[in-house]
Amino acid sequence: DHVVPWDVTDFSALSLTDFQPLIAQSDQLDIILLGCGSVSQFLPPSLRQALRLHHLIVDVMRSDAACRTHNFLLGEGRRVASALMLI
Repeated sequence: DHVVPWDVTDFSALSLTDFQPLIAQSDQLDIILLGCGSVSQFLPPSLRQALRLHHLIVDVMRSDAACRTHNFLLGEGRRVASALMLI
């Protein structure tokens, strides 16, 4: 229901701090879609585990796919957030 700027430009430098706005809302989210730009990448296992400890499930995909998936999940009534890196 709102947009928050995400000042992240380097996928490989992501840390738990970058996800603080989403961690604060973790009880209101089913899933986070992480758009990693134009090339598929993997979230480091240590970061994925740290996010799980905050009850956040993150699915990583290209940003264009994340936008499409976000809209599809909203249509299903899912509580979804997207963190997108520009293409």
